[in-house]
Amino acid sequence: MIDISSIAEKFIQKEREKKSPSAKLQNNILPNSNSFSSKNILDRNNFKFLYVIGKGGFGKVWKIQSKKTKAIYALKEMSKLKIIDKKSEKSINSEREFLSKLHHPFIVNMHYAFQDKQNLYLVMDILNGGDLRFHISRYHKFSEEQTRFFIANIIYSLQYIHSNN
Repeated sequence: MIDISSIAEKFIQKEREKKSPSAKLQNNILPNSNSFSSKNILDRNNFKFLYVIGKGGFGKVWKIQSKKTKAIYALKEMSKLKIIDKKSEKSINSEREFLSKLHHPFIVNMHYAFQDKQNLYLVMDILNGGDLRFHISRYHKFSEEQTRFFIANIIYSLQYIHSNN
């Protein structure tokens, strides 16, 4: 029998040992956690837009590269008009506030948030291997070991979120 807690703990330990850019960048998250700041520290010009990796109800998700650090991220670009049209301002601000407070290896971490006249932007970790939804839709069925690993990740993520209110 596989101990799922030991698998997840080993993964967390490896992530902590890595020199992660998110720890350095955490201080650059915009100070107003209740909304997207209009006093931009960053803007679109700080990034090289590589290609679109997804589309959603409010806009696109891009694979981007920081021009300064060369780090690769996902950038969620959301149209203000679509957000207002769908009456989702509160939801988007909650997402931004939530993501600005949490940093964990099993959660997609936000590094920056900024806006311009037309759009809101979230710069987040990129999931090169895909997220759980992608794997479920692609494979439909997992081995017992894979299932234990996914469940351990979810449990550790939920424990972390719960411990941070």
